[in-house]
Amino acid sequence: AVKSTEDCAPCRAGYYQNDWGTETCKKCPEGTTTVLLRATQVSDCVCMEGTIDVSTSGTTHCVPCTEGLTCPDGSTVEKLKSGSTEEEKTPEIVSGYFSWMEDPTEVFKCPGTHCPGQRPGTCEGGRLGPTCDECGAGMYWADDECRVCEVSMVAAWIAGPILVVLAMIAAYYVTDDKYTARASLGECASIGTDMMVAFVQQLGILSAVSVPWPATLKNLFEFSSVFVLNLQSLGFSCASSHGVQQYVMSALFFIAVVTTLPCLGYLTQFCSCMRHRGLNWDFYKTICLTGKFLQSGFTTMCNIGLVPFMCFLHPNGRRSILKYPHTFCGSADHGMMQLFGILVLVLSLTHFILCCWASWKAPKWSLASPDRIRGIGFFIGNFRPSSWWFGLVLLARGPLLSLPVVLAPNARGIQLALMLCVLLVSFGWQLWFLPWKAPILNLVDAISTALFLMLLAISLHLEPAISDSLSFLDSFGTFMYFVSLGVIACVSIFALGLVLWQRCSKRELMPSIVNLGQLRDPEEILETLLAVTGRLECKDEKEKEVLMRKMSSSVSAYDLCLVGQALDILIADCELGIVDLDSKMVGRVAAKRVSQMSKKNLANLKPKATVTVIADESKKDEVETVEDPKHDMADMALNEVFERDDCASDFDSVPGEQVLELPKGGVTNS
Repeated sequence: AVKSTEDCAPCRAGYYQNDWGTETCKKCPEGTTTVLLRATQVSDCVCMEGTIDVSTSGTTHCVPCTEGLTCPDGSTVEKLKSGSTEEEKTPEIVSGYFSWMEDPTEVFKCPGTHCPGQRPGTCEGGRLGPTCDECGAGMYWADDECRVCEVSMVAAWIAGPILVVLAMIAAYYVTDDKYTARASLGECASIGTDMMVAFVQQLGILSAVSVPWPATLKNLFEFSSVFVLNLQSLGFSCASSHGVQQYVMSALFFIAVVTTLPCLGYLTQFCSCMRHRGLNWDFYKTICLTGKFLQSGFTTMCNIGLVPFMCFLHPNGRRSILKYPHTFCGSADHGMMQLFGILVLVLSLTHFILCCWASWKAPKWSLASPDRIRGIGFFIGNFRPSSWWFGLVLLARGPLLSLPVVLAPNARGIQLALMLCVLLVSFGWQLWFLPWKAPILNLVDAISTALFLMLLAISLHLEPAISDSLSFLDSFGTFMYFVSLGVIACVSIFALGLVLWQRCSKRELMPSIVNLGQLRDPEEILETLLAVTGRLECKDEKEKEVLMRKMSSSVSAYDLCLVGQALDILIADCELGIVDLDSKMVGRVAAKRVSQMSKKNLANLKPKATVTVIADESKKDEVETVEDPKHDMADMALNEVFERDDCASDFDSVPGEQVLELPKGGVTNS
């Protein structure tokens, strides 16, 4: 007898039964399942979670959902188009992604925040395009919506080039191309402005990394992006609605300025009224002004040049330019953008090479060609005389910060980690050389860079982890761990080896690597000091007063501090003066003074009296240095040191090496 339906058990999920009186259930086709129990038809079998039915013929055909789609059990293309309802959960587009209604499973990734997801074809604020990145013709983006371009906005972009030309003319007459070692208050303000512009440009580069910033930081980064010519919020689309045209205009801006400035200077030579009034442009000052523009905009210029090479991957396999995501890589528009990007990069590379050459020649030019120093004032003017080349570090930092986005456009963790490395290296150089003219500027630069590093650390925390980033960060972190330990271990082992070698060989070792360079010869320093002292003694009171004024106004603040520290050493350690404990000169801890040494320790400082033996006149190169047993100059010097009160550290009586020519076959004593 057939069992009644009351005695039959319902088929569980993934099974169905369309025959009466059967005690077993049938399994759904591969890749499908049932949403409800008691399934009685094969049509009750639907696609499993993570897949979607793309069939249009009535038969079920499940394919995996791509990145950017959420697909619960029973997902179909029709349900994706219609959207979710309260009764059942349907597939939808994830926030930050977009797809067209005509092909809803072809998903695009939005680098911005204008793709709300859910139903296909949905953009915020009236934006258009596969990445919701542009407004319609005659509209621009402002206050989270697309607005119609006003007449005033269009007029402002037409008047913009005229204002730029007027600003360049005014900049020539306010630019000071003279190089001074010490920064005035005006120079400090100017250098501070340059530092602020460079800092905001770095923030603009960081804004290109798609990190889910909080709302306040997001708005601040949008403001900073203006300094890398991301002018969408200023209505740039009113001047040109197409992305390719906008990029070409941005690239031509740098080329136009570099060519316009020399042309303006050339034209002023033909204006007689300007020549008579001395208003015609000087050749070297024009070079300085052009270089100043390139120096200030170098970070932005390199970033603009690299934009066409920053292609990120969509879930559907296509690639778009990060800054212009509606332009697909490999298209004709992309080829045009790459051409102008290469032109900008060539201009940037040319400027960097010329700055390297000028940095190499600057020390000689400062002595023989002061006009050329005026021409490169844009490059060396902000830095101390001993760190005149540091502008190269700042120039290199700009493109290196933009390069990670080109190398790893789809891995934000890698981008941020590489940016962090670039800034850490630059930060270390800045702390080591202290390049800026004024100490306050070095302090401000160090603080701002440290805060930027903290911002990068925060962005690494906010960046959603993906497999590529995690793999790189794991390897990179392991590498840095062993490198940091290895460097310290190598230095310790190297120093220990030197100590053992010194004790075994009984020789004093102090390799240049310990001092990070070769130390100057003390004898040379003493001779220079004596020469300077002699010249000072020859000057009269008026010349000394002029020298004092020059030191107080022209010598770099850091150099003046170094002179003071050198005097402290000469007075406190070398005992070349009387130490006044209440004087400002006492600004350091004195090392062990000569007058406080024991006779044994002092004897170790004394050179042994030697004679050089030349056995054969024809073989002067083959000489032998031997100790003279009859000359114990060390004892004489010790007695003189401890018997004289007026000059306790005077070692003038200690002779050096005596070179004697000897007859053949013997040694004589002199």
